[in-house]
Amino acid sequence: MMEDMDKELDRLVNQLSTKEQIDRILNALTLDPYSILDLPHSSSTDAVKQKYRAISRQIHPDKTKLEGAAKAFDLLKKSESILMDPEQREKLDDVYKEAEIQSQQQGLDIDAVYKELLIKDEFKKRMHLKREMERQGNEEKLKEDSIKFAKEKKAANEKWEDERDDRVKSWRAYKGKVDKKKTKKKKVKVLA
Repeated sequence: MMEDMDKELDRLVNQLSTKEQIDRILNALTLDPYSILDLPHSSSTDAVKQKYRAISRQIHPDKTKLEGAAKAFDLLKKSESILMDPEQREKLDDVYKEAEIQSQQQGLDIDAVYKELLIKDEFKKRMHLKREMERQGNEEKLKEDSIKFAKEKKAANEKWEDERDDRVKSWRAYKGKVDKKKTKKKKVKVLA
């Protein structure tokens, strides 16, 4: 009986720390994988793997049914994949180095400067992506317009060809009337 109570108490304590971990991840800046994994910027890839495994065991949606566990796990996985990619990690480290320089020059908190630089960088990426999508959209619109114009031109040509017989008949009828009038006018009475 006492053993069951101890297990239940341990489970509740673990669940409480799991909830805190989920809340910490969800409240962290999503652009900063270091803060999501709760690691210093000087961490090695082995430290990243170990921390990821420890936290993922704790907050995995299959292990806990707490609200937000799935979203927190997704953020955790994304952060781990970013930090395991040398190219992306190098970019983050460059931003952090820039933040160190700016914080020393301006006498500001390095974390605040780092977050600001990450946000500015993300804004630039999104604006570039937006312009690229607009450019592609404009190209598609031009392509669609040219296709539409070609179809309209083809339809107009087909209509012109279909109406050719009517135009020819109309012209011949008009020409016949004009010729009759000319011949009538040519019948001039001769004075003798």
